[in-house]
Amino acid sequence: MTRPEVSSEAQYNYVDKTNGHGVSFTPKPDEAMVTFQGLASETAINEIVAAAPLLSVSQGFNLDHGFAAVYLDPAVTMDTAARSLAEQPIVANSIPVMIDENGASRYFLPDEFTVQFRHEIDSTRAEAIIEENGGAVVVRQRTPGYYTVAVPAGHGLFETIREFAELTEVAFAEPSEVSFNSALAYIPDDPDFGRLWGLRNTGQTVNGTAGTAGADIAIADAWDLTRGDPDIVIAVIDTGADLDHDDLQANILDRGTEDWDFSDAADRVPEDENSGSHGTHVCGTVAAVDNAVGVIGVAPRCRLMPLRINLTAGQNQNRADAINYVSAQATAHPNRRYVINCSWRMNGDHAGVRTAIENAVDNNIVVVFAAGNDGVNTDTSPQFPGVYPQVIAVAALDQQDRRGTFSATQSSNFGTNVDVAAPGVNIWSTTRNNTHGLLGGTSMAAPHVAGLAALIWSRNTAMTNQRVRQIIEESCDNIDEVNPGFVGMLGRGRINAHAAVDLAIQTVRGRCTIQQRSNYRFLDAYTSQGEDFAAVTRPAQNNDSQRWMLLPVASVYTIQQKSSGRFLDAHETSSRDFAAVTRPAQNNDSQRWVYWRIPGDADTATLQQVSTGRFLDAHTSADNNFAVVTRPAQHNDSQRWTSLFQAGGGYTVQQKSSLRFLDAYTSDDNDFAVVTRPAQQNDTQRWVYTHVGFVYSIQHVRNNRFLDAHGNSDKDFAVVTRSDQDNDSQRWVLLPFNNDTFTIQQLSSRRFIDAHQSTARDFAVVTRPAQNNDTQRWVIREDPI
Repeated sequence: MTRPEVSSEAQYNYVDKTNGHGVSFTPKPDEAMVTFQGLASETAINEIVAAAPLLSVSQGFNLDHGFAAVYLDPAVTMDTAARSLAEQPIVANSIPVMIDENGASRYFLPDEFTVQFRHEIDSTRAEAIIEENGGAVVVRQRTPGYYTVAVPAGHGLFETIREFAELTEVAFAEPSEVSFNSALAYIPDDPDFGRLWGLRNTGQTVNGTAGTAGADIAIADAWDLTRGDPDIVIAVIDTGADLDHDDLQANILDRGTEDWDFSDAADRVPEDENSGSHGTHVCGTVAAVDNAVGVIGVAPRCRLMPLRINLTAGQNQNRADAINYVSAQATAHPNRRYVINCSWRMNGDHAGVRTAIENAVDNNIVVVFAAGNDGVNTDTSPQFPGVYPQVIAVAALDQQDRRGTFSATQSSNFGTNVDVAAPGVNIWSTTRNNTHGLLGGTSMAAPHVAGLAALIWSRNTAMTNQRVRQIIEESCDNIDEVNPGFVGMLGRGRINAHAAVDLAIQTVRGRCTIQQRSNYRFLDAYTSQGEDFAAVTRPAQNNDSQRWMLLPVASVYTIQQKSSGRFLDAHETSSRDFAAVTRPAQNNDSQRWVYWRIPGDADTATLQQVSTGRFLDAHTSADNNFAVVTRPAQHNDSQRWTSLFQAGGGYTVQQKSSLRFLDAYTSDDNDFAVVTRPAQQNDTQRWVYTHVGFVYSIQHVRNNRFLDAHGNSDKDFAVVTRSDQDNDSQRWVLLPFNNDTFTIQQLSSRRFIDAHQSTARDFAVVTRPAQNNDTQRWVIREDPI
């Protein structure tokens, strides 16, 4: 590195072009970042500390990249320290450590910054622009159009960032930032040969602490449904992995000639060289092999993609590269599904990492981050990247379901930015050199969630990443009772793998057969005359006439008022408006609601009653309470409702047109009137959504026509296949009866698919009212051939 001309700056700020926000910093008076010329050594660093007005190395150093963070003598000003450092032959430059607007220390390199060019700017033009503006390429980052650039001689770091940010070809420019000691793990002082209490807690003692039976993620029952799929890949962006470990080797994806080491440009192999085995430990929790040796991971039949980064003293742009690499892999391999686990933190917001995460989520990837080990409320002390809304932020729990404490100074972060919680204290997993050991921290909690996301996708790859996330969150077990000081601050609660995987109904991987439970014959359809092709049941044919595609279009819920425990219902009161009420549980379709999402707004939907097909609505009344009713579809904002999760559990349900909230109050009779009111901030306006089924269209593999039914008698409606109608006659509600058995209910008529003997060969398929017997129960099994 050539020594640049020393340049002092008066303004430590720039504009983040990704959001238009100004970013400003205050120099820290007693700590600085120092860069070196040529190859430095620990001995050289110690000599500099002795010769200059320095006290010691502070956070750490990186000899390969030539920088260190150092403490300054408080009796010496920063300018004096900078001049003294500049006199050292090996020192290239220095800059104060910066304090950001959240009070966090930020470690920027004084000689370089990063710049991301817009997608339409090719590399030739991008590098010409860098040169035209006095810069030089230091590193061509692996993300297209992303560069680490040398600060021009005589220019200040922030001055240069402001100049580049003004260029129309530039998407953003920001400092080259180092994150020190960012692994979110704590090594217990007295590790022992504990076992995997987080997967199955019988109350056993681990590392001297007894557990509470059942305070686990219920993995054994989930494994009865799936243990994973090799087309589901968990990218562990961490310190790498012990690639030859007996419990990992078989599950590590073949990388071919791909470069999976983002911390060392000269090395392509992501071997874990971290003394604490951080990455290896995380990999084992996610997906250690089911081989009767050592440990087993949450998703033991999925594949691992260990991507190595530096968590001791690493640059954030390399982390952005790793995340963007996974997005590129997801595009290149559309038949796979990808989950990213990141058990690390940064000191503040970073546009490169933030935009990489946004890009990953846009590419249908689930991104999981540890919430952090500082023991703080992340609402007021944000922990990045865990506070980004696109990620699942995971808090840690101990063996009694309590918020995890790892040492006298470290405990799990909390706050409304946390999404879920998982086991994270005394976690036994794989470690380097083919061994096993204990670690604790939110680093260990996050991989439980990443593994669960992989299991969910293993059972149903047709789902989007947002639906996988929704299932993880809505299936959690409430742990507020044992965390009285943190109610609503540990996300939705502890993840429950069995409940989550059970919600990912096994319809999937494309094709399936649909077999009547009463007589074991299979749903079939053949070409008929005219518009309708008759549906029948036949013995197994093992061909595409008996293969169907289930295409998910919506989900079905019960909606329960948190204050009263009563369920949203509606009954006919007039020809136009049906009154909405709450009632005790009826276990019928009047209390089941289809949640139809509004495109472009993940939290807003119409709510359609399964029993009537009518939509929840509300209109202005004479008093403060606006009556809630159901009406036929209006296609306007009076029937659109925004559901937002609240601290302490439950959702508020807000009418989009009036901005008033769904509420209900005690009446004199069995039915409690449902109304909308202004915000009350209490449990009368909080509603619990419980998933009970899915809505699908059912497409015939052989002719691509859709299952339909129409009335032709008082009792039996003929089931046929027709071309796509895009209406409720071709939408079917699947309600689970047991593991792989369902009733199949037509949304338009609320009648159930049934079949009876009509000829020696073909049994006629019809819809009938509910019979509650095996003629209306159908076994749905994957049949990918």
